[in-house]
Amino acid sequence: MDRRTFLLLATALGFAGRVKAQPASGERYHAARDSRITLLYLGQATCVPCRGYEAEYFGRMHRMATSFPEFGEVDYLKLSMGSGKATVSASQLPDHLKWIATEQRDGAAVLQNRGTPFFAGIVDTEVWAQGDGVAALEGSVIPALRRAVQQKRSA
Repeated sequence: MDRRTFLLLATALGFAGRVKAQPASGERYHAARDSRITLLYLGQATCVPCRGYEAEYFGRMHRMATSFPEFGEVDYLKLSMGSGKATVSASQLPDHLKWIATEQRDGAAVLQNRGTPFFAGIVDTEVWAQGDGVAALEGSVIPALRRAVQQKRSA
């Protein structure tokens, strides 16, 4: 199955989810040579789309290697949530990411997850892109992480 067919199928089955992305130009943020780049994945054992993502991207299809060849240059953090709408707690996170379990100045959560699978592209102390579903991963999070890796390489 090619990428386009997979995304169409994911959308038709309701896996696409919502996307919250930073400006496409990437001008708001910049990655430095010493930046820490993280792909955060929130999933749950009873989530059928989560199992599909794990199988397609890391199992039989190895889709992560083709969709995001720079994957080896980022940290990958996989968190298992008790429910699809559970919030991330500081105790689940490594020290350098505990800040994402806090609220922003306006009282909103840093991560805007409304279900699983949920993905966030994080560079240092900024969330560059986040969203629910594989469509968010492919359409927003991976492009943001790719931009960060390229900036880091050229810094």
